[in-house]
Amino acid sequence: MVAAPQSHGSLPNHHPHAHCLTALGVFTRDGIFHAAPDALDFSALEDLFRAELFKVLLKREKITEERVDLLRSWRHSGFHVDSSRRIPQADRKALESLLQYFKRATVALSRLEYLDDGRAVYRGNFHPSLRRD
Repeated sequence: MVAAPQSHGSLPNHHPHAHCLTALGVFTRDGIFHAAPDALDFSALEDLFRAELFKVLLKREKITEERVDLLRSWRHSGFHVDSSRRIPQADRKALESLLQYFKRATVALSRLEYLDDGRAVYRGNFHPSLRRD
């Protein structure tokens, strides 16, 4: 598994999350790979990851029980496993592209513009809920 924690979204806004790349299946002791079914439901994995993260944060005293209760009451958990992007075994170019996305920088210099008055403007993708780019 390859994991890449990130603290930013496409707007350089604070958006802590992680990208992970895993094999979608398991290897047996004799080295044979058994692929997972295409229509696998990942909701149990989301729930398990959320519960384990809350345990770690509570143990390290980075969060309170009251905050955990509040987060558990939210309609949307804030956790999501997206398995829609699948890389075929021999597609090295697609794998490299995905890994480069994981490690992207917070700011893309191509989106940064310096104005004559000394200000800098960063042009990201329009974000509907923030109503800005």
